[in-house]
Amino acid sequence: MDIELIINKIIRQTPENERADLIMKIFYSAMGAFTKYRKSKIHYPENLELETYGEIKTDYEMSLARLNEDLKYFCFFKIPEKGLYPYVENTEMMVTIFETLADPDTLKLIYYLGSGRRDRLQSLDYLTRHLDISHDKLKYIVDRLDRLGIMWRIAVDDSEETSIVYGYSNSTALTFMLILAQSLSRYIQFLDCNIDNWQYGPFRIPNTSNNKPVPEVSLWCEEKNNFQEDNYHAKN
Repeated sequence: MDIELIINKIIRQTPENERADLIMKIFYSAMGAFTKYRKSKIHYPENLELETYGEIKTDYEMSLARLNEDLKYFCFFKIPEKGLYPYVENTEMMVTIFETLADPDTLKLIYYLGSGRRDRLQSLDYLTRHLDISHDKLKYIVDRLDRLGIMWRIAVDDSEETSIVYGYSNSTALTFMLILAQSLSRYIQFLDCNIDNWQYGPFRIPNTSNNKPVPEVSLWCEEKNNFQEDNYHAKN
């Protein structure tokens, strides 16, 4: 059975406006397969009243899904044998991204650009008038987003002057960052599917001192025997 071919055919035969719901059902059923019980968590939950998530945390993969009708998403990654640290070890540009995003005006600009149509270009003066952000502050933000590839610029020759206008790249990674940040800020409380079998964190910095096994508590019978032995030695 070629499961990849089957999934491909089913999705191709599904109308575009229904594909997202189908994919969420496929992912949810896959998450349910991580449980020990074969008949549990197969079908997608309906009529959820509380903000509800599905989550997988093992030593081999991590996944998070938001299940509510008002916003559904699914994130999954396979943890490499050496962990995630080699991929995120260089933090300089990551810090720059977080510093850039840690400004309400930056988010205001991103939300505005991310609400527009493709291939519409705006000048700084136009953005300043519509966003109520000072020209100098807006230029600082736009230059940063341009360097990060979130925005892009082109030069327009108009009469004897050259004007700069900007477009938006509609970055998928950035959109996911913002959505996941909002989920994190709301504190994930309710889990419909919760696979929590991890023993080691996903980053796995080499040669750390905090990855040794935790000593287990003794059994009840061992505790009784140890207590009696200690009393015997104390009396003698």
